[in-house]
Order: sequence, then structure tokens, then C-alpha cells
Amino acid sequence: MVPLWRFFAIAAILVAAAGSLLFAHRGGPPDLRISGPASGTPTAERPPAAATPLSRAAFAGSGPWVMSSLPACFAERERIRGRLDALRAKFPPTSERVRPPSVVLSGECTIFVRGDELWITRGADRLRVPPQAFLYRNARGLTLVYVHAGEAEIRRY
Repeated sequence: MVPLWRFFAIAAILVAAAGSLLFAHRGGPPDLRISGPASGTPTAERPPAAATPLSRAAFAGSGPWVMSSLPACFAERERIRGRLDALRAKFPPTSERVRPPSVVLSGECTIFVRGDELWITRGADRLRVPPQAFLYRNARGLTLVYVHAGEAEIRRY
């Protein structure tokens, strides 16, 4: 007696192949045409008038990145991140540090150096570089040193 499972397997393969061929050749994409009369008066959309001031919501944020988020005030030239002990030699000299309490103006922005954090305002915008943030100033510009959890970040503007 011949085992029947072979016949069932061959029949299943034949049915699958025939079904695949029929499904693949059942026709191309449908011919859909949508038409109808247009109604109403066409109007061109116009952008708001140039004389209309755009309203701006106040921006708030906190982190070592906030000065970089204000390119009109601070153009970031360099950013270095790494372990504090590896980067300590790259910190600017302490003689260039902006000592608190101090105020530094840059473009439309005002930096308030308070303790070991910075507060930056631009119009209604309020931004903060949390502790431990140190600002340095020399002839080339500003340098922000941010230290947190054994890591350091140096950003030069």
C-alpha cells in the first residue's frame, strides 16, 4: 500500500501553484477615472503680508546646548565632550573666567552668570545652563565649560 501523505502533498503544491497563477493574472490595475464639474470661484492662496509681524511664543529650555540654540547670538565653532579628567587640561585659564555675578551681552541675548549656572534671555525667551556651568571670555570669543557626573563638555563660540 502506498502512503497517502505523498498524494496530499503533491495535491497541495498543485493547488497553491494554480491559485498563485490565477491570482497573479487576474487583471491589471483598475481603470479609475474621476470626473465632475467644478463649482465655486477659484482663489489663489497668498502668504501673509510681509508687513504683518509673526507672533512668536516664548522659548524655554535647560541644558548645556542652550547657547547653541541661539545662532543669532552665539555661533558654535567647536564642541568637545569626554571624561572630566581627560578634558581638564583643555579648559581655558581661570584668569579668563567670567566671575559671578556678571552680565554678558551678545547680539540680542543677555547672559546672567549666577554662581555655577547661566541664565540667558532673548526677548521673552528664557534659557538656563544648569550647574556646573562656567563661562570664559577672551579675544576669540566665549567658551562654555559644563561639568556633570564626571563628564565635561567644552563649547566655543
